Amino acid sequence: MKNQISVQTISISRNIIDVQFNIEGNIEIYFNRNIQSFHIEYSCNIENVPHSIAIIPFITNILPIVWLTDSTLIIPEFDQTFYESIPKIKKGYVEMSPMLSFNGNIIVHKIVDNTYPTEKNAAFFSGGLDAFTTLIAHIKETPILITIFGADLKLNDKTGIERVQAHTESTIKQFNLPFGLYIKTNFREFINEQQLTQLIKKSKDGWWHGYQCGIGLIGHAAPLAYIHHLKTIYIASSNTQENEIICASAPSIDNQVKFGNTNIWHDQYELNRQEKTRLITNYCSNYEQQISLRVCWQSSGGSNCCQCEKCTRTMMGLLAEGVDPQKYGFDQYTSNFHFNKNQIVKYIKDLPKCVKFEWRNIQNRFIETSRYKNDSNINWIYRINVYKEHSFIYKFLRKINRLRLHIYYKIKNIHG
Repeated sequence: MKNQISVQTISISRNIIDVQFNIEGNIEIYFNRNIQSFHIEYSCNIENVPHSIAIIPFITNILPIVWLTDSTLIIPEFDQTFYESIPKIKKGYVEMSPMLSFNGNIIVHKIVDNTYPTEKNAAFFSGGLDAFTTLIAHIKETPILITIFGADLKLNDKTGIERVQAHTESTIKQFNLPFGLYIKTNFREFINEQQLTQLIKKSKDGWWHGYQCGIGLIGHAAPLAYIHHLKTIYIASSNTQENEIICASAPSIDNQVKFGNTNIWHDQYELNRQEKTRLITNYCSNYEQQISLRVCWQSSGGSNCCQCEKCTRTMMGLLAEGVDPQKYGFDQYTSNFHFNKNQIVKYIKDLPKCVKFEWRNIQNRFIETSRYKNDSNINWIYRINVYKEHSFIYKFLRKINRLRLHIYYKIKNIHG
């Protein structure tokens, strides 16, 4: 039996979209059969959103499954703009993962041309370092902030959801932004991530990071774009062209996504994480602002544990810029905070090269500034071997990539 996914019903009730779908063939193992639908709850009324737009969040989360399992996807009606962008999105995946085959077929019974005026911009906002960098870079546009629950924070973490929403609301007030939009979604629960990771094991990546986290998040904004007349939606970069890795959220994919009259922009890809840290700390210093970052993946409740690798990496990046991490959301940090050097070195040893690259940038910044050279609790950063020195060829290619990126952004700025 041929693999097939067919949309049965699209229900819109006040602020909820519910998509019922049918699965045929051996692809059932890639879905959670205990969950009968794709379900989203918005913080605003979306009843006036046409079905051709309302279906986009579901489609963006199953397109990679359709391609990688050579399945047929059947849709009753679909937005023309997004439909026409699919080949370019697929091309981004193909170029990113040449070791895998991307096939599949999409059948749409009715294609709808959705047009609406565009008046505002928006930005996905998690409260992390990347998200704050994008907010600061576009602060003059006063973007609407979009926060999604169900990605890193599970839907049953009520304390975390309340804390993160309060954090977003505080940020909105602090920066005089219009308002926030909130989304609760089961997009990571209705699929079987474990089986999907097995499907793409040749890529040596996980399903979420390598194939879902970009367009899977972006698609949720389509109904909001229609209701709030959004021109551009920014999604903050996690990586940089200087450190190219396989990741579902990349300019070659995200920037190809369009729906209705709305464009997506993968933002601040030209900056590495330490450069983003410097941008934030410089902004806070120049404008006398205080920002509370939310970076932790390990703690529940939406707070920073101050112990995991990512918390430690972010705190060390802040120290390299000469600021107090406690003033940036790391409440457990004090002047006598004890970093467990042995544990951190163990963390770094087991990290993928892309994250070692971030530690190397932190190390280079300490060397550049000579900060904390006499502090035995911190100066181990000067001595650790993050990884062996890159070859001359790697350095040459990195310079070429930087030059390409510089030219790219020059052209973008000229043409707006």
